[in-house]
Amino acid sequence: MGLLTMKKNNSRYLIKNYSAVRLIVTVYVVICILVTACAGPSSTSTSDTSESKIESTKVSDMLEPTEVVVPVVEPTVVSSVEEEPVEEAAPVVETIAEVLLTVLTGRVDYMLPDTEDWQQALGEEIPLQIGTQLRAYQLSSARLDLADGSKVLMKPVSKIGMTTYVHEPETPVTQAFVDIPEGEAAFDVNGPLAGEDSSFLVKMPTGVFSVNPESDETEKSVVETPEEQPEPEDAEAAAENPVIASTEEELNLADVTLNVLSGRVDFLLPGADDWQLADGEAFSIDLGTEVRTYQLSMARLDLADGSKIMMKPTSKVSVTSYLHEPATPVTQAYVSVPEGEAAFDVNGPLAGADSTFMVEMPTGVFSVTGTSFTVNAGNTDQPSQINLLEGKVVAGATIQNTVTGELEAMFFEMEAGEDGAAMNFMSSEQAAEIVLESGQDTDVQQQVAAMSIITSQGNDGIEVAAESGLAAAVEQGLESGTVSVISEEQLQVVEDAVQEGVLSETTPIVIVSDELAEVLSSEPGEDSILTGTGVEIKTAVEALTGDDTASREGVIDSALQSFTDSFEGLQPTVVTDAKGNTVKIMPPDITINADGTANVEPGKLVDENGDPLSSEVLTVVSESNVTVFDPISGEVTELDITDALALPTADPLATADQRANLLGAELFEGPQQADSDNGQVMFIAGSTGVNLLQGEGVASGLGVDALTGELVPFVMEVEAGTSGTVIEIPSADQLPIELKKKGTVSGLLDALGVIAASGKNILEAVEEKGLLQTAGELLNSDKATGLLGANASGVSDVIADNSEVVGDKVKTLDSKTLQTLSAAGLADASLGAVGMGTKRSTELIDSTVTTGGPKQESLVNSFIGDFTGPKSDPILDADGNVIGEVPPPAVVFDENGIPQGLMPSTPVDSQGEEFDLQELEQLTNAGAGEIFMLDPNTGESVPVGGGQVATWGVQNLLATTDARGVGQQSMFPPVTFDSETGEMKPTVILFTGGDFAGFDAFDEDKMSGGLAEEGNELDLVTPRLPGMEFDNQGRITGQDDLSFVTFDALGQASEWAMPDPFMFDSDGEVLAVQPPPAFLFGDSGYQFGMHQDEPFFFHDDHELLDDGPQIVYDEFGVPMTTDMNMMAQIMRDESGQETGRQMLGRTTAWDDDFFSHGLALETEQFHVTMFDDSGNVSTVSMFSEPVFDDGGGWAGMLPPPILMHNEDGNPHSFRESDLILSTDLMQDIFFGDIARRSGIEEGVEGKLEL
Repeated sequence: MGLLTMKKNNSRYLIKNYSAVRLIVTVYVVICILVTACAGPSSTSTSDTSESKIESTKVSDMLEPTEVVVPVVEPTVVSSVEEEPVEEAAPVVETIAEVLLTVLTGRVDYMLPDTEDWQQALGEEIPLQIGTQLRAYQLSSARLDLADGSKVLMKPVSKIGMTTYVHEPETPVTQAFVDIPEGEAAFDVNGPLAGEDSSFLVKMPTGVFSVNPESDETEKSVVETPEEQPEPEDAEAAAENPVIASTEEELNLADVTLNVLSGRVDFLLPGADDWQLADGEAFSIDLGTEVRTYQLSMARLDLADGSKIMMKPTSKVSVTSYLHEPATPVTQAYVSVPEGEAAFDVNGPLAGADSTFMVEMPTGVFSVTGTSFTVNAGNTDQPSQINLLEGKVVAGATIQNTVTGELEAMFFEMEAGEDGAAMNFMSSEQAAEIVLESGQDTDVQQQVAAMSIITSQGNDGIEVAAESGLAAAVEQGLESGTVSVISEEQLQVVEDAVQEGVLSETTPIVIVSDELAEVLSSEPGEDSILTGTGVEIKTAVEALTGDDTASREGVIDSALQSFTDSFEGLQPTVVTDAKGNTVKIMPPDITINADGTANVEPGKLVDENGDPLSSEVLTVVSESNVTVFDPISGEVTELDITDALALPTADPLATADQRANLLGAELFEGPQQADSDNGQVMFIAGSTGVNLLQGEGVASGLGVDALTGELVPFVMEVEAGTSGTVIEIPSADQLPIELKKKGTVSGLLDALGVIAASGKNILEAVEEKGLLQTAGELLNSDKATGLLGANASGVSDVIADNSEVVGDKVKTLDSKTLQTLSAAGLADASLGAVGMGTKRSTELIDSTVTTGGPKQESLVNSFIGDFTGPKSDPILDADGNVIGEVPPPAVVFDENGIPQGLMPSTPVDSQGEEFDLQELEQLTNAGAGEIFMLDPNTGESVPVGGGQVATWGVQNLLATTDARGVGQQSMFPPVTFDSETGEMKPTVILFTGGDFAGFDAFDEDKMSGGLAEEGNELDLVTPRLPGMEFDNQGRITGQDDLSFVTFDALGQASEWAMPDPFMFDSDGEVLAVQPPPAFLFGDSGYQFGMHQDEPFFFHDDHELLDDGPQIVYDEFGVPMTTDMNMMAQIMRDESGQETGRQMLGRTTAWDDDFFSHGLALETEQFHVTMFDDSGNVSTVSMFSEPVFDDGGGWAGMLPPPILMHNEDGNPHSFRESDLILSTDLMQDIFFGDIARRSGIEEGVEGKLEL
């Protein structure tokens, strides 16, 4: 009931000659349309839309606004409606309607099939005949409800035609073919479509888009999460309990520090049961802390002696013991690598007899003195490995005795030599399988503990083991100074083994370095000392380059360089494009989610100097393979750029086989948008292309080679993803002249439509058979016949006649490739080669009023809401409570029934009642942070001023953009002075061709609310808006000051006051008006400045003087200058009270984008009146001027003093103002290195000289 009451109170119209009893049955609606259809012939209007009394806001000659576009739809005069029905009228609708038309706002006309006359459609749920053409005027929209539950929203200044529609649930089949020759429409397709012959096809001037039934095959390649990393539940638990990064002081005191190089790292603190997320970049590590990395993640452990350990993805490492005393000297380290792989750069040679650096794996132990090597713990399918690039190690490994089959320890000395050495031995998983299969009771952990004590002694330990057995070597080790590196737990394990006598009679195999060198030099397959042990050894060169790769000089040097670089994290990959240009692929941006899944954004592409690639090079890279040179193997490989983008994530020391198994483009397949429960597909299609917000489809059309002008058809899969996907298509003007002369564009598009309607799998057929052959075969299908009807045969003729024009060229892209190219910034270059483009849906939304970028969820929600027509905008208080709402504005029609503009509606409270004058005044005077409204782009509440309330829902419509990309968003003045009548009137926002054209006073005689369903004209009621002033009779008398809140590129809010714009002469007559200001913005949508024109004088005998201040009067007769009506920034004290206003001049900049658009900023002088305590008035000149840094770059504004007011509200005094720095400079100060360049240390106060 409350909703019903609210709707009644929100009514904006009074209907003339309204019938006492209103028929509401559907029959009456049909009769009305029949009457309209039989009215006399419509005449073309010869009168133009009324001109505005106040010209559209523009930024003088320097910032000239965009030219007004001529309407796409020619207006027509609505025929008069006869009172009595005409019995023999031609039928407008079919008996059974599968398509219903509802006019949501403004005016929509229809033209029946096989007729030439347009008639106005009135009402809701009008049954529509298939083949009927529709056109919507500016500020007008309509909805088509289809029998299958799909909806079509017709946008302003558009034409559409429902060419085909069939819905047979029992078959099942749903086929729709919608033509959009002009403008655009939104589609909400009720999927998933059932039946292989189903398709929802939309035809645009140069392209088509089709929603198809879901494929039975699995079409997406899913990047699986590595088995080695934690389960999602464990990963999420760790993310909920993070460890905060260490302070600089803690890092300086630590023996072991960890640096997160990429991705995600977790900790398991000593004695703890639960893993914790490493939330930061650098941490001090307690001994015994276990560290784990996730997929695509890397971390580096830095030890106090200068040694480094680089953890590779899905690995675990723990420094269980560490001692570094340079004075003694002694350095002892014990590092465990239970899982995965790690690289070690040990800072040797170690000084001191008791020094040792131990690395333990599940089935082996290594003692090193100064070495570069990698270790891999292995798994069930992969053996453990040590790859020694330089230096030497003494090692113990688990092997299987060839005679007894028992697992036992083997020791060896290993030296890198010139070509390095790599050894493989069984992993713990492989050892466990042997134990299980043989039934032996070998304790591998016990063996490894014994190996640790023996190898910690270096060569001495293994010599004793070879001569006297394990027990003797262990006994010697327990007495040595190196035993202190062994943990108490391991010592206890060994002591238990000694007491049990397990080690007493065991004599291990010991291979010294000379014997190992002989094995390395032996021929493949030749028997050696390792034969039968299960241990394999080869040179590091062979391990890195592959057995079949010819060795070359410098392999080890290259490997060592890559090894060293890897300790700094992911490195760029250098490739060469098809024209010989050097391109660096920078490392990708990797985010590991709470559940362990990865989001990977491709890295930037730069030239050899690190500069962005030119558009020409981007096109070459996107359209052809790149050449990759492996510095280790020397191999040269050609790769598609989408695969090459993954190269920086490859292990620099990976084997040739490992490099061949890179994920490639699959790496960048981020999480897809969750499918809706009913499989909805939401998109907007029109003359510029397709904006896919949810779901997937196939786009096809006519591209044009950017260099030759030749026709290049395209077929591509499109998925919305998480941010939506936009496909921009060429305009019809770009098509080859011979094609347009033939008049066969429509037929070719029909053929492409049949291809697109065949679904994703059609790409393979197009690539194999070509476009024309594929289309020809498909035209014989039932689906083609259903969609095209009798036109199918004619399309076959069109294909045959245009084979030479179409040629063999065709551009195909699957959704995975398109997504990767888009993420890498290459999609525009690739599609630009055929006159197309792409971007994310969220990039289309202006950010002029938001605190952050648009969100796709909000765009989808707004999209759904649009199908119900214009919506009210809620008004919120600081606590998020709804205190009122602003109903949609009324569409204003001219005398000919053509939509001319919008008039904002009266805000209502939470009960649907109009605000009283006091409440309206509170809205008007609301300061920043007191009232909020929902940002349609993000769905979040943002603070607004009173001047933004009335037009919040349509504020983006008040923006224009000129040829330089300078956007202007005009502030809305609720009151306009009608100089002809001398009255204050509500302001009407005028549009021409759908574009904002300025403001004008509401004229009751020439403006109306259009026609009701009965054909009666609707009157418009004067709204009561924030900022309006009224007399006792409710008449508008003027306008109050209004506040606005804006946001810059840093998200910082500013509060502005737009003063009462009217100026009076000494007799109290209206003399002039200050046009409203316009905020300036660029392509990013962020505001970078403001401008407002000089005052507009209503009488020719008054004009603005250039030589000094000009005195005028406010509505109370108080003298002031013409400059004092300019927009000013509001200054408040800590309690929130306004203390003054900062006048910045008629043109203001706060971002470098102002100058990048070719605009200029000069020192500006303006004047204000001042009142002393006795009421005496004087005028003061003030200046606003730009300031520059020491390099001559613009740094901000030096504004005039802040103007303070007395209790009467008159200017009374000044307050010193602060320098206003540009947002770019502020960004550099807080997040860049400008402070460092100026000699200011971090955390220390200093001054910047400007």
